[in-house]
Amino acid sequence: MFKKTGLLWLLFCSIFFLSVNTSWAKSVNEKILDILLESKIVSQEKYQELKKEVEAEDAEVAKLRAAAEKKSTEGAKVDFKRGLTIESADGENKVRFSGRLHADYKQYLGDNPNSDSFFIRRARLAGIGTLYKYYDFMVEADFGQGSARLNDAFLNIRYVPYAQFMFGQFKVPFLMEELHSDNWIDFVERSLADNWAPSRDMGMMIHGNIAKDLLYYQLGVFNGVKLNTAGDVDDQKDLAGRITLAPFSRLDNEFLKDFHIGGAFTTGIEHTAKPSTDWWKNAFKTAAGTTFMQFQDTVVQDGNRTRLGGELAWLVGPVSLKGEYVTLQLNDLRNGTKTGSFSGNAGYASLGWFLTGEHEPWRNGLPQQISPKKPFVFGKGGYGAFQLLARYEWLDMDKGLLDKGFVDAAKYTNRASGYTFGLNWYPNDIFRIMVNYCRTNFDQKIDVSGKKMDSEEAILARFEIVW
Repeated sequence: MFKKTGLLWLLFCSIFFLSVNTSWAKSVNEKILDILLESKIVSQEKYQELKKEVEAEDAEVAKLRAAAEKKSTEGAKVDFKRGLTIESADGENKVRFSGRLHADYKQYLGDNPNSDSFFIRRARLAGIGTLYKYYDFMVEADFGQGSARLNDAFLNIRYVPYAQFMFGQFKVPFLMEELHSDNWIDFVERSLADNWAPSRDMGMMIHGNIAKDLLYYQLGVFNGVKLNTAGDVDDQKDLAGRITLAPFSRLDNEFLKDFHIGGAFTTGIEHTAKPSTDWWKNAFKTAAGTTFMQFQDTVVQDGNRTRLGGELAWLVGPVSLKGEYVTLQLNDLRNGTKTGSFSGNAGYASLGWFLTGEHEPWRNGLPQQISPKKPFVFGKGGYGAFQLLARYEWLDMDKGLLDKGFVDAAKYTNRASGYTFGLNWYPNDIFRIMVNYCRTNFDQKIDVSGKKMDSEEAILARFEIVW
């Protein structure tokens, strides 16, 4: 028994070693035949017969390999339409180097102590690609606002469109406007409701597109903390999911064809011994960047955190109607000897109209990039695409947070609401100029650099290029 087992191990190890050592003159199959002959498993006559067959097969394999290598190298494609793209002739391997630059200007109106400023909102470089047809990856870094950080770093396995697997750091599937790319969001900044979005986190997710966007789903498990955190702060994980449905997409009805509804959730038990690692220790801010609510530094959580959201997107010709409603439940907060559970709701409704007739496309549960019907080309005509926009938004947290000292009532409020009007110009499909007027009203006066304010007005502008 020992001899047979040893012989099998010898054969296995030989196959493994020879398969990775390609510098030897003989092929792997020839070496296996030598082992079989030396071990007297085959006769000399049989050995010669098998050797001829192996040599013929090896010659054919070498011929096919050479032809394949010649085809892949001769037919490689290089393109710069969407960043620098290098793609194999068969399309199964490609890599794209892309980026974005969002150069912003912010001006406060009225008696506001904040300073007007030019600044770089985002400056990102990314490597995006596909290997062996089914393995997608993305690595993206952001150098905007005077700092550098890793944004996305994930692998996506895509054997079939309806069941894909993603691993790494990426956006948690919650809030349509948060999942919508920064490059193509309607307004310069997302709504007040986006303060509750988990945004990016580390985890794994299954997702899929069923029947060409009739239904799109995402379901994942995440650490439940901020992006780029070295590890989770406890052993608990967050569960998150989202589903969107286009119930009339199969109808030959332009009015209803792009009607989309959906829902999302996140839930998890939090044990935040270090509150600064938790998402909600970030300040809740207006579009102009003013903090209107922030938990005390001493607040921690030892209970469940649940978000629920409903969404709607209705795209009819050049008109788009979008809205979301979100609830947040924070159980078992603690601030010294005080404890409590608190809830809130937030949301927005927006209306967009392309004066030049463009229709906003939809794919994989989200709106997509705009391509002007008549791109602007200097000296050759065309005017690009123009879009008018309006949005109402609000965020309302439990007033008990102020009454019980979880939030400093002398500096902050528990409720803010406002509206935004905007104009976007798309000269082409990679460049955009945006101008927004924003007004935010606070339920009670907040402290901004020693000045009490019950509202804020600002002009936001962006010059954006994507490649």
